[in-house]
Amino acid sequence: MKAFQLLSRGGVFDKKRFTGDVQLFNEKRTSGVNATKEPVTELPPELDFFRYTQGGASKRKAPQPVVDHNDEERESKRKRTRPDIDEKEEGPTQLRHRVTTKGNNVPDPVESLDVLKGKYGVPSRIMQNLNEYGYTSLTPIQSHAAPILLQGRDLAAISPTGTGKTLSYLIPVMTSLKSPISYSKQDTGSGVRAIILAPTRELAHQIHNECMKLAQGRKWRIVLLSKATASTLANKSVSDKVDIIVSTPLRLVDSLQRGHFSLDNVRHLILDEADRLLDSEFLSQTQELLSACTHDEVQKAAFSATLPAAAEKITMDALKDPIRVVVGLKDTPLPSISQMLLYVADESSKLPTLLQHLANPYSPPIMIFTSTQPRASSLAEQLILNNAQNVDCLHAGMTNKERQDTALRMKRGECWILISTEVMARGMDFKGVQGVINFDFPTSLQSYVHRIGRTGRAGREGTAITYFTDEDAPFLKPIANVMLQSGSTVPEWILKLPKPSKMKRRAMGRVRRGETVTKDDRIGKREAKRKSYSHPWSHVVIGMWRKYPNPHCSHVLSVDVIDRSVDPNTGIVRTERILGCKQKAPTWILKLLGGSEDAFVREVSFVDPASQTCTITSVNLSLSQFVTCYERIQYTPSASEPRNQTAFSQTAEIQARMALWRNASDRLEKWLAERFEQNAQKGKLGFSVVLRTLWDGKDQQMALQ
Repeated sequence: MKAFQLLSRGGVFDKKRFTGDVQLFNEKRTSGVNATKEPVTELPPELDFFRYTQGGASKRKAPQPVVDHNDEERESKRKRTRPDIDEKEEGPTQLRHRVTTKGNNVPDPVESLDVLKGKYGVPSRIMQNLNEYGYTSLTPIQSHAAPILLQGRDLAAISPTGTGKTLSYLIPVMTSLKSPISYSKQDTGSGVRAIILAPTRELAHQIHNECMKLAQGRKWRIVLLSKATASTLANKSVSDKVDIIVSTPLRLVDSLQRGHFSLDNVRHLILDEADRLLDSEFLSQTQELLSACTHDEVQKAAFSATLPAAAEKITMDALKDPIRVVVGLKDTPLPSISQMLLYVADESSKLPTLLQHLANPYSPPIMIFTSTQPRASSLAEQLILNNAQNVDCLHAGMTNKERQDTALRMKRGECWILISTEVMARGMDFKGVQGVINFDFPTSLQSYVHRIGRTGRAGREGTAITYFTDEDAPFLKPIANVMLQSGSTVPEWILKLPKPSKMKRRAMGRVRRGETVTKDDRIGKREAKRKSYSHPWSHVVIGMWRKYPNPHCSHVLSVDVIDRSVDPNTGIVRTERILGCKQKAPTWILKLLGGSEDAFVREVSFVDPASQTCTITSVNLSLSQFVTCYERIQYTPSASEPRNQTAFSQTAEIQARMALWRNASDRLEKWLAERFEQNAQKGKLGFSVVLRTLWDGKDQQMALQ
């Protein structure tokens, strides 16, 4: 028992006897703590979001400039560890624009176009064209990228949207080519000499337009590759005299596989929006094109506003002795864009929130982004039915002609609200876009930066509003960090959200949303399904024709009412219906309805007893064009008119249509055809018809406006 008692007593440590050992142990602990803190103090200011270098995690506010006194020590340490790499972030230009360059023997930036011309021999004709189009100074990316490319170096450039990346590579490429191949006195070989890749047809078309601006006055052969031009280039005598080709990856790969031309003589390969070209959708095509450019002196350059780590690694591996240029902070929008996050309860609450925003005074044009093509079409339809002005839609499901026409209307200022998907989020430069609304939450951090980059371009100010629901809340933290870096204010509760895991970040773009923006939008959903399966309209129209014959017009099906409501405050009766046209209907009837042959028309009418007007708005369900027609009928109700509002509206519509259809074939057919042709030449898609008639039918007078 004594042995067990001795064991249970434990041990006693005499601190007085071993004082020296205790002090030695405490010194080691202190040095260990300092060692763990040392790397934290070496964080660069742009990465120190939480102010660890200032001691403790205090309340998070908008980023303030941090003074780092260890610049010289860190710089010397970098030079000791990597003596072959020059990394510069100094001088007035770099500090003002926060430009970081990294690489071997980085050329000095140029401050003006005159210096660029004198030092690198930019042709006078290019300088003249730049002045004619108002380019008088260089942006940060242009002042850094142009000297690098003019010295023949490979380049990876990351610069915010709207900072002039297109000109930063067009000027060096056309300067290096010196003259069109048909006039060149040097042995430049035969075949295409420069390739510019873009992920979308719209961006490729825009780059081609910028090339043509710089090429004015010289007979440069710059080709925007399409199905028609690709077949023309199959002739070797034609393809050998091409200077520059602008294309999407798929179109260019298809032409190479068909043997239309080769890329053996390519001296310059430019990847615009490189992060998109190097993602999973385009990676194999881009790599095939990189391998096809086999010339010994080929120069490669990649430009983008965002470049994730995986895409950057692929880029740097594909380039030879590259130089990396970053303007501002990587993956960060311009500070001139005022950003805001707006909470909505659920998906069905987004449309009323947007309508409330549009009801207030706003500065057009604005761009609205959705996650899918059906949602873009559905949102455009709902805005038109709610009397929004000058609405257009653009997505990859439309034909090339429709997309070009929509983009042209946007550039002319005829479109006030453009609804689109990710197809328009990259590279497209619409002058003066005042705001961007992310109707659906972005699918990635890069998507957010590119979307809001459509506004605030070329030094202008812009606004960006992002709607988010409870399902989007787990993905708010990365967006909030980007907003914080660019100087926007973020609510405190969002900053306290946990950082999403890698699995959560992957699920960011997988939030399930309906095909339509409203739950009761049955027509749009049915139309989208039929369109996706290429289902013919004919038997559907014939079925409706048999069920709903119209005695007043042999070519128009009568009404299939799907919704009717009365506003208890104003007494306005709202009726929603669908119409259809029989096969081989006259053109004037199709245009009057706003539809097309073998197609349905969705119609919404408002009967207002106070103002004694009936307004009917019709929209083609195919949504290939937003052709609207307004019929305003002014009338005086008779004493025998039913008091019931529903019956009142039905009678008003029936009599108005009877008068319209009885007189239209005799009096309006020729006029409508002429008027529609005139409006089509002016770029207008619709017209209005005003029909004045007395309710008793005795005095009917038609006035056209």
